[in-house]
This record gives sequence, structure tokens and C-alpha cells, in this order.
Amino acid sequence: MSADVSLTVLLGLADVAVMATAVVGYGMMRRTRPPGSLDSREVYEVLDRAIQKYVPDLSAGYTWKEAFERLKESGVKADWDVMKKRLAEYEAFRYGGREEPKEGQRDVISLATKLRSGVVGKGTKAKSGQPSQ
Repeated sequence: MSADVSLTVLLGLADVAVMATAVVGYGMMRRTRPPGSLDSREVYEVLDRAIQKYVPDLSAGYTWKEAFERLKESGVKADWDVMKKRLAEYEAFRYGGREEPKEGQRDVISLATKLRSGVVGKGTKAKSGQPSQ
């Protein structure tokens, strides 16, 4: 009988632990913003980290223009005219006092995702800073 009670207590504690983990996980999930809700600064911070990972030998004070040129030279496939437009909109907001861009963040996140995954052109993986085949 003592073994039955111990087993029942252990199973009860396991149930409580599983439920507590589920409740904590659900609460954390509700506090986390979806990727589409990042503001412009956060989006460009994500891109900045992805560029630094993909092209680690960029100089410390690199400009976005330098980074985009290096990415193009290394074979990263993107609509660079669109990316230049998105960058101009962001810089007008960040440094020129214009309204925060509401559209186009998906283009920037898409580029950052490509760089972080290594899939940069024609569906092939490339080594950091190296053209894809």
C-alpha cells in the first residue's frame, strides 16, 4: 500500500509540473511579439546582426551602402533597388525626422533571414561572405 501511495504522489507531482510548465510557456508566448510587429529600428538591428554574421570582415564603422555592395559582390540575390528604397525610407525616418516606414519591413526581414540561413541565391547555401553556386 505504501508503494501505491508513493506512486500516486509521484504521478500527481509530475502532472503539476507538466501543467505549470504549460502555463508558464503559454504566458511567455503571449508576451512575445510576432515578427511582423517589430519597429523599424528593431528590423534594421536584425539585419545588422545578420550582415555581421554573413560578412564578418566588414570594418567596424561600415555603412549600409558598403554592406549592400559587399552582399551584392558575394552573390546574395535580392532586389537591390527595392532594398536601396527601403534603406532610404529608414534613414529618412531615423536621421531626417520623417514618419516611420510602415511598409517594406518584410523585404528587410527576408534579406536578414537569407543571410542567417545561408540560402542566398538560387536556393543553394553559401559560406559566409562567399558567392553561392
